[in-house]
Amino acid sequence: MSEAIDAITEETEVSTTELACVLGITGRRIRQMAEDGQLQKVSKGRFLLADSVQRYVCLLYTSDAADEG
Repeated sequence: MSEAIDAITEETEVSTTELACVLGITGRRIRQMAEDGQLQKVSKGRFLLADSVQRYVCLLYTSDAADEG
């Protein structure tokens, strides 16, 4: 991790690698999701942590709902 985080806020930014670690997926998958518009970059290789986690959870939720219905 590049720097210590005192508190996570709506503005907390993380790298592709850090986000992949938090979500338990690969950095390549993070980049694919960004290319597909499923995740939003704030700058090159940087993501808002809270927004990205919320988008990922919604993606999983809608994917599961589609599989069941």
